Amino acid sequence: QGYTIQIVGMTGDFVAKGRPLLYVWDRSALQNHSERQSTEAGRDTGAETPAEAEIPDLEVPPHVVTELVQQFDIGVERTMFEDVLFGVRQLVDIALKALSPGVNDPTTAVNCLHYLENILIHAAHCADQQVSYYDEEGNLSLIGRTVTFGTMVDLAFHQLRYYGCGDPTIALQLLSTLTNVAQETEDQERRNQLWHHALLIRERVNDQIRQKADRDLINNHLLQLSRLLSQTYDTISLDSERFVNELS
Repeated sequence: QGYTIQIVGMTGDFVAKGRPLLYVWDRSALQNHSERQSTEAGRDTGAETPAEAEIPDLEVPPHVVTELVQQFDIGVERTMFEDVLFGVRQLVDIALKALSPGVNDPTTAVNCLHYLENILIHAAHCADQQVSYYDEEGNLSLIGRTVTFGTMVDLAFHQLRYYGCGDPTIALQLLSTLTNVAQETEDQERRNQLWHHALLIRERVNDQIRQKADRDLINNHLLQLSRLLSQTYDTISLDSERFVNELS
């Protein structure tokens, strides 16, 4: 109907009362605005390009608003239905609770990492979903936000790296998970994302794990991962002698 719609959040996101679910623009006004921006940029006068606030306000008919709002299903809590990240979040939370001092159950945390590995391997075989949709005439109709491989990797590793790398068992399992997932993708961007997390794990481990035997085991895993991802091992290897004098 001549509109371009942008969805603000993703499935599973929290929506505060009064916050927008989506933005609706008049497609012709949006196109004219883009053309004006291109013209101003092409003049190279040093003047600022028009701000988005210059796009005329659009009065959306009430029946269209009603129809758009009805496309959303809002509840009091997240569900597994079409919410991929919720399953990842639950596994991470179970692992974090297992690693808490009051529980101290690393075996459960390792099991959670096994299931996270399975999810990430499945994701590694899938292309990221598109975020822009066009109608039959090639007009931009919908801009969304979707779950990407990088989003899933970040959610799976960030907190577990922070709270788990003081335990050699967890640190080794984190690296093993990265290695197994890396074997399932040839996409360079995704391999770089996995390598980025290996560097973060290495940094965390380097300050927390002190036993030489543990550090040697971790170095072996880092070496395997660096070879798999064609990275320079010297940039990530731990100094196995770092704490020898202190321990003696």
